[in-house]
Amino acid sequence: MSLFRVGSSSFMRRHVYLAFPVALLLSACSSAPPSVKTAPKPVEVITEDDAVPEQTAYSLIDDASRLEQSGASENAIVETLLNATQLFAEQGQCVETRKMLQLLRPELTSALHRARAVISEVQCELQTSQPDYQHVASLLDDIANYGAVLPDIAPLQVRVLINQRRWLEAAELLKLSSDGKYEDALQIWQLVQQLSDADILHASQRNAALRPELELAMLTRRYALEPQVLQSEIDGWRVLYPSHPLQQLPQEVVNALSITPRSPQRIAVLLPLTGRLGNQGQAVRDGILAAYFSTHQNNTSVGSEQTPQIHFFNSALRSAHDLAELVSTYDTIIGPLVRDKISDLLPLLLPEQRFVALNRVEPYMMPESADGVFFALAPEDEAVQLANYIFRQGYTSPVIIAGDGGVPARMVEAFQQTWSALHGRYADKRLTIATFNQNDDMRSTVTSVLDVEQSEQRIRQIENMLSEPLYNVPRNRRDIDAFIVFATPDQTELLNPIIEASLSPFKQEAVPVYATSRSYSQEVSPNTLRDLRNLIFTDMPWMLPDNEQSDLYRLSEDLWPQRNSALKRLFAMGYDALLLTYSSPMLEALPYSTQQGLSGELSIPYQRTIKRTLAMGRITESGVQKVSLNEAQGPTGQ
Repeated sequence: MSLFRVGSSSFMRRHVYLAFPVALLLSACSSAPPSVKTAPKPVEVITEDDAVPEQTAYSLIDDASRLEQSGASENAIVETLLNATQLFAEQGQCVETRKMLQLLRPELTSALHRARAVISEVQCELQTSQPDYQHVASLLDDIANYGAVLPDIAPLQVRVLINQRRWLEAAELLKLSSDGKYEDALQIWQLVQQLSDADILHASQRNAALRPELELAMLTRRYALEPQVLQSEIDGWRVLYPSHPLQQLPQEVVNALSITPRSPQRIAVLLPLTGRLGNQGQAVRDGILAAYFSTHQNNTSVGSEQTPQIHFFNSALRSAHDLAELVSTYDTIIGPLVRDKISDLLPLLLPEQRFVALNRVEPYMMPESADGVFFALAPEDEAVQLANYIFRQGYTSPVIIAGDGGVPARMVEAFQQTWSALHGRYADKRLTIATFNQNDDMRSTVTSVLDVEQSEQRIRQIENMLSEPLYNVPRNRRDIDAFIVFATPDQTELLNPIIEASLSPFKQEAVPVYATSRSYSQEVSPNTLRDLRNLIFTDMPWMLPDNEQSDLYRLSEDLWPQRNSALKRLFAMGYDALLLTYSSPMLEALPYSTQQGLSGELSIPYQRTIKRTLAMGRITESGVQKVSLNEAQGPTGQ
């Protein structure tokens, strides 16, 4: 049947060719601003060669009407209307796009035409504030085998893969569909940079198409702190791949190669060495000194290019102006430790002075002239790392159990924000949060979130109906696949056995419990290890067995045997702070480069803020075992 015959098809003709475009034009006219009379302009003569009519969605709709009047084929008319729909979608006119699709769909008998309609629908969905990526992925899967539209599908599939954090697959697809443009090469470069060092190394061995980008990424990471060596390695890469678009290096690599390595001559350290924060300041000081002597142990000329002078100033009772005057002759500043003192001091520093602040301030409080980075042991960072880790492991329905208010509340907020960014509109459906006010509330909080109370109530109801004894075991929710605990070590020691006891024995796979360094202290007894068994937690490599600085760790234990876990972590912070006085400019220039420190793997991905990627440990009844980020238990069990 012809598309425009009498009956239902004539309805299509009226609505597609007449009612719809006219309504759009009237709507556009009704919202147009009132006309203003102006002086007549000189008439511009346009020759026939100069007149190139601009093709718009509306002109294509008019073309479709003329095609119908001239008796053109139904296929040609639908093609023209699909072209109009595509233009609407590409220009962000998604109301018009959806109206066109609604009118066209009953007439799309060709698989190719249906695929083109899906592409326009997906383009508009991806322009919404919270795209439904699951729906988009399903739509694209349905048309993935239509070769004629593959060039149009590929960019959309890349968007979906990026949303799913499948960086390597997104890079592979983009490389496959690219025609060698520099813009595509830069996007592939950015995708590859999201991979870990281990992932890049593994991918480079099996993926010939991406090998140039993967090898360049590995070079920039491996030699990030040695600009001269990096330049030599990049020169070799250019010889291997002479026609690659990234012969024009990404701007961050160009910037890194232009940096002259820092050699601080005079370092001033501002710490509270007395008063309320005296113990914390002294622990940081000792870490700085350990790094100083470790770095310069073979150099004896203090103040030379190889061995800078280092002086410590007690910031406890001094104002920011006093501190600024004290350090006016120093080229490098470490500290202060207190946030308010940092924000007061930064505007007073000289432009040529570089700092490593031992806390963070809000971005709006950073003076433009200030040159340096912010290094903090923020508990929220551990929550963010856990959220990313749990997402990568494939968990879909975790439960957070946290203390009410204070630091735990901030950690819950950080986890929730990261989880929402990873899952979009589905985040709230997959994340359960339960809080407790005091230790006595823990059991009821856990049983409530697991629905154990409902199970026990059903058991009691059945017992009341039966005269014989009922042998039973309460059951819990079956959808939960991970627990996250934000609590103190003492609270976690109580929570972990409650969680274990509340889980149904009928569940074949163990449900892992994750925590952060705030939930674990090295001051533990055999009973504590038993209560915390199987707990997986994030912590500094310095605090876990078999760390690379085990000799230094044993020495620090001998020198300060009474220091608790919190002070040991501050020692590691001080050690890394001195390293950052040398390396931070290169880490800033290459946001995906890293430096291994005592407190974690250090990088500077944004806003001059040090990011720490922590290690992970698992508690057993015999002690703590260090596990790699890939070895920790996943959703499929041990």
